Amino acid sequence: MEQLLQLLTENRVLQHVQVKDWQEAVRTAGALLLKAGDIREAYIESSIQAAKELGAYFVVRPGVALSHARPGADVNRVGLSLVTMTPPVSFGHPHNDPVFLLFMFATLDNESHLDMLREIVELLCDDSMVNAIIRASDYAGLTNVLSQPSNR
Repeated sequence: MEQLLQLLTENRVLQHVQVKDWQEAVRTAGALLLKAGDIREAYIESSIQAAKELGAYFVVRPGVALSHARPGADVNRVGLSLVTMTPPVSFGHPHNDPVFLLFMFATLDNESHLDMLREIVELLCDDSMVNAIIRASDYAGLTNVLSQPSNR
């Protein structure tokens, strides 16, 4: 989880936030990337528009969503944010709602984010890791979880 730990700095993580709907959740995750300088504001709206057009395809497993838009000029550098939501939010997925964890990533091209995605997939295949991230009460707890070896 080395790259995740490097990308998920404290200013790119919000834990146990309350949002009214999936769009506010995506905007919240995007705002972290925007404030960090990883993206331009248009990237957030592109992510929301993609979800409106394609549906909740980015709700990748029960309780977890991975929001993003296409690479392009609205991305300044590879970025990753994480928002945990209490209570969870419905994204409109028939099987994987409600969502507790929302990752948002941004990438410059079709390849620069592959190592990050590999680590995210490894993490998401481990139910105990996902549950530990949801339960982490603060940033130190989150980094402790991400520092542990996967049970997979």
